[in-house]
Amino acid sequence: MDGCHETLSSGDYAGAIKLLLDWNKAVMETRGAAPWVRLGDRRRLDVRYRGNEPQLPDRDKLPKLWRNSYFIDALKNVTRQLGPTR
Repeated sequence: MDGCHETLSSGDYAGAIKLLLDWNKAVMETRGAAPWVRLGDRRRLDVRYRGNEPQLPDRDKLPKLWRNSYFIDALKNVTRQLGPTR
């Protein structure tokens, strides 16, 4: 993540995305699974989504949609670490 921080700080967003993709691959390998996102044809993100729903939700429903409650605790932890905003 230090490398990702450095690339973001310098404005190298493509480099940051590459590092995040590498990180996702490494994490998923430790779990015995394939990465769920990779760089595909024409340098587009190839995201593999496997859920119970037959289709992704409509765009207008996304802002209010929580599929998994475990994201809420992660969000609270991140915002607590960032501190109060003014």
